Order: sequence, then structure tokens, then C-alpha cells
Amino acid sequence: MTTHTTNRQWFLYAVLAGCMTAAFRVLSSPGFTNDHFMHLAWARQMLFGELPGRDFVEPGMPLVVVLSAIAQWVAPNPLSEELLTSGMLGLAAGLTFLLVGRMSGSRLVALGATLFELALQPRLYSYPKILVPVLAVLALRWYLAWPSTLRLTAPAATTAIAFLFRHDLGLFAGAGIVVGLWAATDFSVRRTASQVRAFVALTAGLQIGRAHV
Repeated sequence: MTTHTTNRQWFLYAVLAGCMTAAFRVLSSPGFTNDHFMHLAWARQMLFGELPGRDFVEPGMPLVVVLSAIAQWVAPNPLSEELLTSGMLGLAAGLTFLLVGRMSGSRLVALGATLFELALQPRLYSYPKILVPVLAVLALRWYLAWPSTLRLTAPAATTAIAFLFRHDLGLFAGAGIVVGLWAATDFSVRRTASQVRAFVALTAGLQIGRAHV
């Protein structure tokens, strides 16, 4: 006898998977590696009134620095950074469970994908590499369910945010979404062209708007 998992149940399972992952990363954390202190130092500089690009060189991860700065503003100690990064990995795990579960229809497959992600043991500061891809796939899947210009803002916004996490991740997310749009039209270049043009325009518009904020 099969049981149907409702949207609410999928959401609750995803929240549970995310919370358990975050808790596990906090409790099992061996501490920060040297590379982690790089953006943490920049975050502390921002709290002292310095700005990236003007007062120090920031190599293309502004959102990572800003989020760490917010955490340090709330509680200026390593624990706040550990909670932030572990929470981000927990968020990625929860979204992975939700995505894989809804695509496969199997809670067991979703759990396996989430455990595999956890077994990779990514470093805490590497959370954008785990979070961005699952966000991009979720946004693309949401758009393809009912394609419209309004819904296309979801993958465009995800790509713009990915650029803020890390510029290279923004390129990877954008390229992956374009390939996804192409595959959804059975690899018809002509049918895909208008969607890709709209996607690129929306993404560029969001980036320009962010630059003027």
C-alpha cells in the first residue's frame, strides 16, 4: 500500500532535514580552516566602517562577506559565524530533500540525496557551492511548471544572487539555467531563444538595479 505525501508533509520533512543537518554541523564542527578567516576578516573590517573595493580588495563574494558581517554585528564571536554557515548548509540540505523528494516522489531517495550531501562534509565557508545549485534547479523547475515572464524572474533572481555569493557560481547557475531552458524545448534553438533573451535581460536588470542601490 503506497501513501501519498502532501505538500505540507514534504515541507515539514524538508524543515526537519535542514534543522538536523545544521545541528549536526554545529556539534561536529572541527573549527575554522585558515581560508575561512579570510572573508571573516573582511566582515570585521566592514563593521569598522570600511567598504570593499574602496578600503580593501574583495575578490568577488560580497554577499558572503555581508552575511558574515551581519552575524558578527549580532554577536562578535566565532560562534555566530559557525551558526550562520551551519544554518546555510542546513538550508541547502532541506531544499535538497524537498527538490529530490518532489522530483522522485520518494522520501527514501530524498533522504539518500540529503545524507550523501552531508557525507561530503563541505567546509563551512563553502556553503554557497551547495546552496546555489539547488536554488537554481528549484527556481528553474518552478518556472517550467507554468512558464511566464513573471515566473522567469525566479531563475533570474537566483542567478543574480548567485553572482553575489561568488561570481563564478553566478556564471555556473546562469549557464545551467540556459541549458535547462533549452532542454525543456527538446533542444530547439529557435523556441529557446526568446526565453533566454528574457532571462538574460531580467538577470542583467537585477544586477544593474543592485549596483545602483
